[in-house]
Amino acid sequence: MTPGASPVRSLAQTGRLQRPEALRVEGAQIERLRRRRGDEPEMHYPADARSQGIDGLVMVDLLITPEGYVQEAQVVTESPADAGFGLAALDVVKTWEFDNEFKRLVLMTVSVLFLP
Repeated sequence: MTPGASPVRSLAQTGRLQRPEALRVEGAQIERLRRRRGDEPEMHYPADARSQGIDGLVMVDLLITPEGYVQEAQVVTESPADAGFGLAALDVVKTWEFDNEFKRLVLMTVSVLFLP
């Protein structure tokens, strides 16, 4: 790398969750799914990334039950890749519970931001 040049961060991408029986919510509909409890990202920050001052952003697809529990979660994108943020984000979102006004299975995409 050239002195003074910024390192290029890689982006890992996977597919989105597909559940025909679930309603995918986006935009203003997301406001009808309020998070009522769960861990913050800082509690699951990858130790190596924290010690190096690396921040991360992970987009995660969630399948939420009618009762508001996260039944399934899948990383859609992770940046930077291979720094442990994807697994950490899954650990975070699996603790989340929502007030689900739809009262049915719901798919939604959330962002999980890790800042050192």
